[in-house]
Amino acid sequence: MALTSPTSAGQPTGTDQPRTGVLLLAVLVAFCAQQVLLPALAPFARETGLTETQLGLTIGVAAAVLVLAAPWWARRCTTLGPRAVLVTGLTVALAGLTAFGAVATLALAGDIDPTLTFVLMLATRGVLFGAGLAAVPVAALAIVVAGSTAQERTGAVGKLGAAQGLAIVLGPAIGAVVAFAGLLGPVWAAPAAVLAALLLMIVLVPPSVVAGPPPGGGPARLRPWDPRVRSVLLVGFLLYTGLGLVLLTIGFAVQDRGGLDADAAARVTGAIIFACGLVLAASQGVLVPKVRWKPRRLMMVGTPIAAAGLLGIAVVPGVWGIGAAMLVVAAGMGIATPGYTAAPSMVVEEHEQASAAGLLTATNGLAFVAGPALGGALYAVSYPLPFAVAGIMVLLGLMLLLADRGAAAEG
Repeated sequence: MALTSPTSAGQPTGTDQPRTGVLLLAVLVAFCAQQVLLPALAPFARETGLTETQLGLTIGVAAAVLVLAAPWWARRCTTLGPRAVLVTGLTVALAGLTAFGAVATLALAGDIDPTLTFVLMLATRGVLFGAGLAAVPVAALAIVVAGSTAQERTGAVGKLGAAQGLAIVLGPAIGAVVAFAGLLGPVWAAPAAVLAALLLMIVLVPPSVVAGPPPGGGPARLRPWDPRVRSVLLVGFLLYTGLGLVLLTIGFAVQDRGGLDADAAARVTGAIIFACGLVLAASQGVLVPKVRWKPRRLMMVGTPIAAAGLLGIAVVPGVWGIGAAMLVVAAGMGIATPGYTAAPSMVVEEHEQASAAGLLTATNGLAFVAGPALGGALYAVSYPLPFAVAGIMVLLGLMLLLADRGAAAEG
């Protein structure tokens, strides 16, 4: 998607690097707002009488809305301009999180019952926040790739992905710190983070960035069943669905296996996720570049490691065992997911790179629709089930890699 301004006519200007930095920071802060709530969600559900299944449905609905809203926001980029889309999306996300903060405050005070809490949480944290957040990566990418070549576009996707990945580390850490003020600490820190991202955009990104017509009639549409990419997309779906199963239920496991109260469970869960984020970043940023393996080998090595960690959570005793197993999961995911992300770009044409990135985003989003909802339902049946199922799903991905030596997997 090309962007033009009165001075650049779609070409990068001398202000592009600072503008890109502001955009990456805005994306980082916005996705931190999503992650900062994670340590508090399970204890919040317990304190307000919500079931594991209801919490999973809330997270799953948010992911579903994100997947459905992203193409709509992409079309708005061509008519309103990506900056306007990003500002609008952040405003909608801010409204959703602020409304959820009010709902959470009332629920924890006992002023509304669990049924009404669930309905309002679904509308605010699920639908409204999910719809607003969907605009962030779409519009930010449109601005970052202005005037870029197909190769540079791939690099831009990587930078945005890195910002979202860093949020996995910082968000739960912030959530664990503010949880010392109680469960409402993370709840109100989330809208504060989105407000900061919104102010960054309004103040530091000029409104002269407007949309122009896509060059050559628009990017090619790559189909998920294209034989070059279908197997690797399925492997990625299994990986991220398994991860989604765990990220929701790990808070319940920590509280139940550790015998912790709600506030302590939020802090310990945040610490575990923070440590996992550090391992994930080290695997992706240090180990993977050093070994220089091809995508298929990265997936072949990373998936069994992740599966071992997931199955380990189902059998280890106590909080320390859960934390250690989660670090193994993070190491495996840190090795496997760069291979999954890079594989399609190795086999598609240059004019298909943006479409391939879109398929990856949609696949990840769909996985987080299925994962949390399934995880909550399985945990309601039995403690080990979500972690055992997640491990089996990742092992199925490994079996698929062994059976299907397709183009993307060989990349």
